Amino acid sequence: MQKIAIQSMLFRNEIIEQGIFEVFSKFPTIGSKYVELSMVALTKENIAGLKKAREEFGIELIALSGAMQSKEKSKFNPSLIDEYDIIVETAKEFGVEHIRLGSFPGNIGGTRAQIEDDCKRTNEYVEKLKEHGLKLHLHNHHREFMKLDGKYVIDIVKDLCPDAGFEIDVFWVQRGGETPQEYIKNFANRLDLLHLKDYKIAHPRLDKVDEEFKAKNPDLFNDVVRFAEIGEGNLHIKEIIEVSKTLGTKYLIIEQDQTYGADKYDCYKKSIDNLAKMGYTN
Repeated sequence: MQKIAIQSMLFRNEIIEQGIFEVFSKFPTIGSKYVELSMVALTKENIAGLKKAREEFGIELIALSGAMQSKEKSKFNPSLIDEYDIIVETAKEFGVEHIRLGSFPGNIGGTRAQIEDDCKRTNEYVEKLKEHGLKLHLHNHHREFMKLDGKYVIDIVKDLCPDAGFEIDVFWVQRGGETPQEYIKNFANRLDLLHLKDYKIAHPRLDKVDEEFKAKNPDLFNDVVRFAEIGEGNLHIKEIIEVSKTLGTKYLIIEQDQTYGADKYDCYKKSIDNLAKMGYTN
């Protein structure tokens, strides 16, 4: 049975300000105890908070995030280059099987030679992590749908990294110009993790938004394409999920990159509630 998980990236500031235990304590109340850890430093304090959240609220980590840049260059996630041991140790401590890159490694807009070099390094980490029973997954955005010699970069990487898993994000597939429920079929048995977020076409003049937040973040409202709660946008979510079942997908991970001033917990609860109305619950 597929499990519905929460992606922690949206709460990165709250985690810094309040601590990971306080933030994660709210997740079961909005409908999920499964969490994909992202944009969280693997400090002693955060590890302790994770353990406490596991003990008191049954929080289960289903994936950790890493980066294939040095610690100095990696702004958001632990470096597989410089913090490899702590990533592996944390995965074993929490029974995590999946390590995911928050974005494709290296310069995906570069030459074929650069992409091949990035894939070679990726394959090296795929093998290193496999020795510990861990799987490495690559997460896409829309930029991986740039074409090189008539082929999407994401498809080039898929072919050059045959043993890597993928964490396809359906919003970014749509924005990249493909139909999510069709495109994910290319990743059969390589799609343990699926990112769900909805794709909304907004009416900037009629939207009800927090005006104070809008005044502070005007650029967020210039694009009519918006991130949305599951079931509140244009994607065929139920069809996407049904296709994902045939591909071996284990986790449906809710990620909403921006809530446009709305309460973050409320937005995630709405996504989980809407999934329940479609027939999908933990």
